[in-house]
Amino acid sequence: MSAIKKFDHPKELLYKLHREGRRANLSTNEVDIVDSVFNFCVTGHSLRDWIIKHLQLNEPQKTQFHNNCNQNDYLKYCRDIANSSKHFGLDFSKQSTVSCVNTEEVEFINIDATGNQVQNSAVNKLAAKIQVSQDNSLHLIMFVHFVAEAYKEIFKANNIEFDESLTNSALLAGAQY
Repeated sequence: MSAIKKFDHPKELLYKLHREGRRANLSTNEVDIVDSVFNFCVTGHSLRDWIIKHLQLNEPQKTQFHNNCNQNDYLKYCRDIANSSKHFGLDFSKQSTVSCVNTEEVEFINIDATGNQVQNSAVNKLAAKIQVSQDNSLHLIMFVHFVAEAYKEIFKANNIEFDESLTNSALLAGAQY
């Protein structure tokens, strides 16, 4: 159990993951963005251990659980960003999936329910980009979405209760409904 009494079940950390993802996507300056990406990834990677403890997995089951998580590229990216951040750099004795996380100006365009661009909706915003190879990067908004969705699937597959309304991906992007 966590020393923070509010965190008494893996679902509480899942909700925190969504709040951190939202903060990362809504942040408007570099410091807040990178702080939030750091927090999102550490929370996301820690969630593995919370699930393992909640399910009371033994050592072989823990190993299998981690292996299953590592089949998901986004959870591997989350793991590597968390570990490199916690330990002040990537462990180059291990193969990392992420080379760096940078911020850059990105153009966002609203789309309507049918997928058409909303006229005059383009805005430029500072956002993070995860560099996963020399030629391949991932924008933060997609990264947090796919990490959050992967954990929701893990919760469902393991019959771990959570409130679906607190984990809607639209909330990660800042949508209000």
